[in-house]
Amino acid sequence: MNWEDGLYQVRGGKIEKLIFEDDGTKKIRVPQAGFEAAVMVQKQMRKILNGHKPDLSLVAEAMLLTAAEDPAILEKVRLHAMRVFSGE
Repeated sequence: MNWEDGLYQVRGGKIEKLIFEDDGTKKIRVPQAGFEAAVMVQKQMRKILNGHKPDLSLVAEAMLLTAAEDPAILEKVRLHAMRVFSGE
């Protein structure tokens, strides 16, 4: 057998290479405050959805897409960046 880099699992005494499909998601690093904001909205959605907790990535996506539609988002991002870089 030709061994390549990757993840393998044993099933029924045979070694099989695990194949992962691209699910279309991308990873981004989010500071703690942004992560906590998404978790807060996720918890609020659990109440609205009668105990069903939406996936955090779905919540974050909805928040980002909604923010992107806000006509004032560019100025809000500029002000946020100024606060971050000035150490306020």
